[in-house]
Amino acid sequence: MDNPVKAYERIKEGIRLYIQSAFKTNSRSFEADREKLLKKSGVLFQDAYLEPVPAYASGKSLKDLEAGDLPGMDEAGVDAFKRIVGAGLFDSNFPLYKHQQRMLMESMKGKHCVVVTGTGSGKTESFLLPVLGTIIREGIDIWADCKSFASPWPERSLRHQVQRNCLRRESRAAAVRALVLYPMNALVEDQVSRLRKALDSSPVRAALDEVLGGNRIRFGRYNGNTPVSGHPIDTSGKRNRSKIDECNGAIDKAIEESEAIDVLVARRKAEYESLAEKLGALPVGHQDRPAEDEVKEAKSKYEKALQARLFVPNLSIDSGEMFHRWEMQQNPPDILVTNTSMLSIMLMRHKHPEYANDTADADIFDKTKAWLAADERHVFQLVVDELHLYRESAGTEVAYLVRLLLGRLGLSPGHKQLRILASSASLEGEEAYDFLGQFFGIGRGNDAKAAFHIEKGEAKFDPGSSADLGDEVARELIGLVSAYDAGQWKEPALAASALLKDWEWQERLLAPFSHGNRLIATSLVNVAGFWFPRLGEEDRSKAAEGLFLMLAEVSQKNTFKSALPRFRFHWMARNIDGLWATIRPVGTPEDPRRLVGTLSPEPSLNAGSQGMGRVLEVLYCECCGTQLLCGNKTEFRETTKGPARKTRTRFELTALPSDIDDLPERSTDGRTDAKAYDSLGVVWMGKDGSGIDGAWDQVGFERGSGIKRKAEWRMARIQQDSGVVTLDGGEAEGLPCYWLDMKAGDHDLIPAMPQRCPNCGIDYSEKRGGRLAPIRAFATGLSKVSHMLATSLVGQLPAGDRRKLVAFSDSRESAAKLALDVETEHWGHLLRSMLHSELRQKSSLSLDLLKKKFWDLIDEGHAERADEILAELEVPQDVRSSLDN
Repeated sequence: MDNPVKAYERIKEGIRLYIQSAFKTNSRSFEADREKLLKKSGVLFQDAYLEPVPAYASGKSLKDLEAGDLPGMDEAGVDAFKRIVGAGLFDSNFPLYKHQQRMLMESMKGKHCVVVTGTGSGKTESFLLPVLGTIIREGIDIWADCKSFASPWPERSLRHQVQRNCLRRESRAAAVRALVLYPMNALVEDQVSRLRKALDSSPVRAALDEVLGGNRIRFGRYNGNTPVSGHPIDTSGKRNRSKIDECNGAIDKAIEESEAIDVLVARRKAEYESLAEKLGALPVGHQDRPAEDEVKEAKSKYEKALQARLFVPNLSIDSGEMFHRWEMQQNPPDILVTNTSMLSIMLMRHKHPEYANDTADADIFDKTKAWLAADERHVFQLVVDELHLYRESAGTEVAYLVRLLLGRLGLSPGHKQLRILASSASLEGEEAYDFLGQFFGIGRGNDAKAAFHIEKGEAKFDPGSSADLGDEVARELIGLVSAYDAGQWKEPALAASALLKDWEWQERLLAPFSHGNRLIATSLVNVAGFWFPRLGEEDRSKAAEGLFLMLAEVSQKNTFKSALPRFRFHWMARNIDGLWATIRPVGTPEDPRRLVGTLSPEPSLNAGSQGMGRVLEVLYCECCGTQLLCGNKTEFRETTKGPARKTRTRFELTALPSDIDDLPERSTDGRTDAKAYDSLGVVWMGKDGSGIDGAWDQVGFERGSGIKRKAEWRMARIQQDSGVVTLDGGEAEGLPCYWLDMKAGDHDLIPAMPQRCPNCGIDYSEKRGGRLAPIRAFATGLSKVSHMLATSLVGQLPAGDRRKLVAFSDSRESAAKLALDVETEHWGHLLRSMLHSELRQKSSLSLDLLKKKFWDLIDEGHAERADEILAELEVPQDVRSSLDN
């Protein structure tokens, strides 16, 4: 994204315009006040926050690793490690981060290791490197070569009972050498795709054949998606035919998918190589741009096909991936990837004691325990990802689950054959060691410190003491914004970058974010003040915008020998749950349609210390735009004093929950225009309206249910300080208003929103579909705002197939609802767009046919008939003029 500052402004403006058009009223002053309110920070959008993305120092490249970097490995082991890892997980010339290098070294020394670096720092590779290192060390030292690892068996012959390691004549003991534990299935799937790249590509298999004697480093995903649940033997001791058929069916389907993706990869590769060869055969200077673009497109398609291959299991005989549960129960994989819920279930599953040919999850642990007991050089590695999620009671459950697992394997937390690896986003200070010691059962304090190595990473850039970028830089950056608006900014951006080629500038860019020994997210307004302290607010904003324009162009051109710091923007928006206002209208002679007071973005009891009185929620009519007020109501009756005693009905309205005894269990939160009449009162502060006379039948929430109540607009008075509405009272107490009143009945079944507007008289009570009432709240709806944000965000990203948007939510239920709501909104937009396009096309076609018929009549000498047809048709004036001519 070239200009994140401008992109945020465009997103904000687009959503503000939607709100103003979708919830339009008939009052100019109301619209103006609402626009000011929406532009206020914290109401609809928060000021943008900026966070430096941690950049970590690089260490040695993979090819430069030595025996000292891999303790316990001889030269052959180091070479094997570099060959296998360099064929899949890393490019041999690619430098490791220093924290990855240290994690590898400390784990190979025998320490438990935890990496706590930031997002995008290669935490997964930080624990995969020692996992692979330990397994490769065992392979070099202990494993025997395969007797014949070129299996003649065709993949189509694979069935549930086939053991691929036996077909390849691997003689080593099958056991789980590393168990990778994730908190959720989505992370399991991501990890498996990485393992396919690291351990199951053609180059990796070739390296394994060469340096590990044809042995495979096997891995498997074991969760609810892994086929097939149940036992191969039924309760009578016979073959479980239904489950066997289910397993074989899953194998056949997976083979078909694997072969199909292999065919696609081969085709894309051939297309790319053919085009590249043709382009390379052309003389220099004769290679036209279209041909180059065609080669780039073919290369992109080939790379996408390779990426898609990582999401499909490979079921060839030579593959290292294990596919179904029975396969893993008979021969446990070297690396087992699962989640906490599945592991808990696995520990409880045992095979039938009377049937020797039965298998179950218990076999995985029994065989791993036997493997550990066979040789003290064997090391079991437990990998726990997202360790910071395991806190409080949920964390205690997982901690005991870990203890059960270790006990099942014959290990204790301090056993020399146990190696713990973990990753976390937040473990700091001395408390981190206490947490690790308690979670894994090693002990607190010095015991944990002696056992664990916490790898925090080494920052590539440190913040400086001064953030001032100087006046010369500021002037160049402000000028860059003007060049951007004119579409001529890329060359000036590179010219401006010449001022930032000193190491000191990188330190200055990070200085505003320094907080103790951490870099924290800070509002862009404050950051710009640090960078450009002598500029005014408007110029500061422009200079900051210019800075990011320059950084975007520099990052694309890669003009700096050492990379500049990267930044992450935090754009914060909120769903509009409603709009609130004081009771007394603030209309003017120029705007008599203003029927509410001072606006507020939040509900409250009263409007602050200005003495403006009770605050209520604002409603509006979607047909005429008049404004109404509503609030949670409490009804009470009182008898007037004096000789002529009279009972009158009163309602107190408030924007806050009225029944505090039921809070918080039975809060009445939710859309106001979906509440029932028994809990919500509605008033209209207007004087004359087309809908105030007469009664109507207010129908229930479900049309066609037959539930209805007589409703009418009754004259009343409302006190602006207390929100008390008085009926049946003749004295001039409070402001005159109209109150929505209904006859006695089951008011919890009747919507509170008036189905007849008091101003324009539009009546929805007899509608057969659509909205129940013309009166609505100023609530945008989470699904609508989410869809608009998603559409706007994708629109601001650079064009191309690399655009991606990921939406997170606090729970699975809300995440699923968010995904469905956005998809539904998008489907509705597409449908409307297609209908509009089709109608326009049909309209154009009909016009062409009309013109043809018109000219045919004239050519045939029937001009009078043509005039008659034209006179009878309702044709737009511009079309009629065209035909007349």
